[in-house]
Amino acid sequence: MDYFISAKSSFSLSHFSQIFLFFFCTVGYGFTVTKPLFNREGFGVFFLVSLSSCIGFGFVIIALQVLGIVGCLSRSGATILVLNGVILFVLALRGRGVGNAKLNFTPFATLVFFGYALIVAIILCDISVRSLYPPLAWDEVSYHLPYAKAWAENGGLIVVPSLRFPLFPLNFNLLYTLGFLYKSDIFSHFVHALAGVVTAFGVYGYALSICGRPAALLSSGFYIYLVYGLFGGAYIDLGLSMFVFFSLHVYSCG
Repeated sequence: MDYFISAKSSFSLSHFSQIFLFFFCTVGYGFTVTKPLFNREGFGVFFLVSLSSCIGFGFVIIALQVLGIVGCLSRSGATILVLNGVILFVLALRGRGVGNAKLNFTPFATLVFFGYALIVAIILCDISVRSLYPPLAWDEVSYHLPYAKAWAENGGLIVVPSLRFPLFPLNFNLLYTLGFLYKSDIFSHFVHALAGVVTAFGVYGYALSICGRPAALLSSGFYIYLVYGLFGGAYIDLGLSMFVFFSLHVYSCG
């Protein structure tokens, strides 16, 4: 029994550490683009970090496309790609260009902030547990994950006529290839869930800048409520909503 619990704990912790590294990687790449915005009024820290992650998602997808086209979609290539992003993230944390973005709270606001943080932590724990379930949904096992697995096994992009939508632009699915390169299909759930979490924080950051914290919490909570059923699956819906939300907002801001 103890061995079973230990094995399950190690399995969970390994996936948690992997998705945290991937998140740091996306923020690191995205920060190279959003760095000037940290000194601009109207953009809060929550929104900018989420925007950085979204841009990082896109960069990693493009990088994986290039690796797949040249036939270098391998574990070593993916490792270099992720570690480079993490290094950029660490450099950003060291204060290189963070600018004037700071969190200055009064004691009461700090208490309220930690209360909100507890609620967020509970929601994230629930999402994390859902993501640990094996792939069972129809779409993910019929073509989302089979494509990612085929690319990982062949070390490049290939067409699989026997699967659904063989010529469909499966851009977000490229991220799932990272998991299969390391022999994990569960990682795809965490990547898809991370896109939803990033969007929720982006909604919170945007609403916070115009409506205040209560409205921001309601806005992000409503978004999570709408897409809650998609957490724990390897689709593209949460990734699509992430790219659409941030692109429209940034476009509207000029």
